[in-house]
Amino acid sequence: VALCACEPTGPAWLDRPVVVSEASAEDHERLERYWTDCRGDQARGCSALAACYHQGLGVAIDEPRALALYERACELGRSCSTAGYFHQHGVGTAVDPGTAVARYHQACALDDPQGCSNLGVAYQRAVGVEVDLVAARTHFTRGCELGVAESCVNIGYLWQQGEGGERDAERALHFYGR
Repeated sequence: VALCACEPTGPAWLDRPVVVSEASAEDHERLERYWTDCRGDQARGCSALAACYHQGLGVAIDEPRALALYERACELGRSCSTAGYFHQHGVGTAVDPGTAVARYHQACALDDPQGCSNLGVAYQRAVGVEVDLVAARTHFTRGCELGVAESCVNIGYLWQQGEGGERDAERALHFYGR
């Protein structure tokens, strides 16, 4: 499968990947499949192609394009937490904590464990939102329930210290042990 260096035709996720010369035939096929899937509104293809652009796997590193693809995947219900991370840390775009928090909300609503954890951190540390330790507790609890160990430690700490609600050493130990 031959891929071309095409002129941009619209959003970055629409453009066919420009494969680096060192890429193998398997890389060509994989990138073509991801691109086709993404154009067919399959979030997994957009997310996989974004990862290729972010890490330089078969294509040149292109962080703005990676972000555009993660945003497309988020529109389709996947990778919202990664899009949020890019916005929070200025990867492929200007730092935008407000957009980061919006993506983390989307991710958590989709039961993305890292999205819930990141949202808890945002509320704990005032990243794009005011400090709200009650909200931090809520999102850390959800992140912990979904399997993020960092969320379990963070919610345990809030219970131990009585931040955002009552102090409860027994509950703190429960979360620390998860």
